Amino acid sequence: MGRINRRWMTKGALASALFVATFGLEAQAQAGDEDIFSAQVAPNVLLMIDNSASMNAIMEHSSYDPTTFTYTCNIIPETGSGSATVNDQLGRPTTRVCASSGCRFEINSSTSGWVATPSTTDHPQNGYITRRFCGQNRKLYTDGVNQVIYGNTTWYYSEYVEWLFSFNSSDSTTLIGPPGRQATAPTILAEIDQANNGTNYITGSTFAKYQISRVTSARDIARDVIYQTNTDCPAYAGDCGVYEDRVRFGIGLFEANAHGGYVSAEIDAYSTNRTALQSAITALDASTATPLGETLFKLYTFFMSRSTTNIPYGKNGTTKFPAYTYRKTDGAYTTTSSQIAKDPVTQACQKNFVIVITDGEPTNDAFDLSGTLTSGFTNFNTLIGDYAPDTVGDLDIGTDGTPEVGSPPWGSTAGAGYLDDIAHFMQTDDCRPDLAGTQKVDVYTVGFTTLGAVNRLLEKTAARGNGLYFSGNQAQILTDALVDSLQDIISKSQGFSAATVPAARTADGGQLYTTLFQPTSTRPFWPGLLRSYKITAAGEVLDSNGDCALENLADPSVCTGGTFKTETDAPPHWNASKQMPGANSRNLQVSLAGGSGQIIQAFDHTVEATNLGGALGAISLYPPATAVASTADLDEAVVSFLAGCRWGTGMTSSGGTDF
Repeated sequence: MGRINRRWMTKGALASALFVATFGLEAQAQAGDEDIFSAQVAPNVLLMIDNSASMNAIMEHSSYDPTTFTYTCNIIPETGSGSATVNDQLGRPTTRVCASSGCRFEINSSTSGWVATPSTTDHPQNGYITRRFCGQNRKLYTDGVNQVIYGNTTWYYSEYVEWLFSFNSSDSTTLIGPPGRQATAPTILAEIDQANNGTNYITGSTFAKYQISRVTSARDIARDVIYQTNTDCPAYAGDCGVYEDRVRFGIGLFEANAHGGYVSAEIDAYSTNRTALQSAITALDASTATPLGETLFKLYTFFMSRSTTNIPYGKNGTTKFPAYTYRKTDGAYTTTSSQIAKDPVTQACQKNFVIVITDGEPTNDAFDLSGTLTSGFTNFNTLIGDYAPDTVGDLDIGTDGTPEVGSPPWGSTAGAGYLDDIAHFMQTDDCRPDLAGTQKVDVYTVGFTTLGAVNRLLEKTAARGNGLYFSGNQAQILTDALVDSLQDIISKSQGFSAATVPAARTADGGQLYTTLFQPTSTRPFWPGLLRSYKITAAGEVLDSNGDCALENLADPSVCTGGTFKTETDAPPHWNASKQMPGANSRNLQVSLAGGSGQIIQAFDHTVEATNLGGALGAISLYPPATAVASTADLDEAVVSFLAGCRWGTGMTSSGGTDF
């Protein structure tokens, strides 16, 4: 079953209302003379997805808010240890388990009274049990995919269970939940029981969004968002097979025995790495602890050079970081380079990012282990340590002699709050001394159902890591967080050429020239217009009919300030896309590179890559086009584009016309 219904939306796509009104079809139909080209080296993004055991918990309803709700039904203790059986009011047993993360019900298809869900699109082991507590009957659902494929039970934490049984199912007037997410009890229960209230972005298949576990939701969200980022194909129509390689993704996760984390799918172009990414996401098994800091430490070394000579020093200036030597299949130590995720950094100007998605506080995270699986842990305090001192009173530090480690503030003695310290170091030190400039790694954080001290730690980590922080308990919120993070990442990774007219507006000889462009972070071209209007001695702006070309006038009595009308309502004196001759009618000359002296010749397809300055880079750096299939096509494509053709057209050099 698929899990998500989020379309890719580019925020701030239009420069102004003026642009909305004037961007017409004629600008797209002609050659791309008014386009701005954005040069982008695809950024490296390592998506660290929490695969700890708590991700087996059920997806909670959007109206659930443990911080504001008044509980009236006491069923499970909030803390404790060990397992036991809890009988409901009708004597039906349910397994209760308590650990450092809290107490919970664990259910599967073997639980007493289990019934398969009637939906034919569900996994056969999707189902529910019915229990009665505090006079209320509720269905508790099982995630069949997570049970059969991964062998995991579905968890219901005590707070969510008691929330479900605390409200009266027949009360259709009382609103439950925080502002903006309120609903009545009948509505909440109907939505939990609904079998098709979620839609998969890629396939369009539906699913029950409150009857699956967090890890199942996270798997599908990761697949969908990575796909959305790297294609312009329509939603809900299946994988169209056309990819744009805007972001180079990799997957990180926790190692099974709580020895930090590792990279299970190396970072590469989506068009070539898609299968590896999907396999790594599918393999996510919610079964580990949550060593957040230890994982980020090891992932930081992943971005470092594979040559020990070029590995940087830690904060003391004398101790080097360990080499990244962990197997892609399971995170085990290895010296076989083919089994290790390759160096992701291909250019000095490339941007590098980590997005951390987690649903719980750090556990087994105190850097207190030694060995090949935890290389550098014993030197952690000299490499990074408490690099970003905390403010007394912060929720994520304790009040004892070891404020970063243990309880308080964490639920176990092996919890630690070094995540923000590592992110701060990643921003202030150069992880690639072998490359020009200072190479940093930005850190973004997403708290999935997290609260209190964990949220404060994640917030500080993103702030010190030059990233963004998000939190929430819904699949849509997680999707939005990833989309917003990726849009911010793409915007950081782009550089733009200058427009033909450097200023937005310029005047000469009684004519006003204005340029308008459509910004977008997801494509390398900004389409736009170059138009001319008359400007009078009094400063009024007139169209070709002699009428005012502006609306929303600052002073209604004069046409000197406002926004431009549409081209239909106020036709300009001149529009580049209409007036400029076609590519074959232009007299273009070029001064060739690669030779002595100045060589002037016609700018046509006799111009080669060497004349354009040499190697033109990888084909993945350019917009996708059927005719541009290899680097050998790039010189013709560049010449055609600069001559006025749209990218990937005008490349046939035989015959009477060059373009």
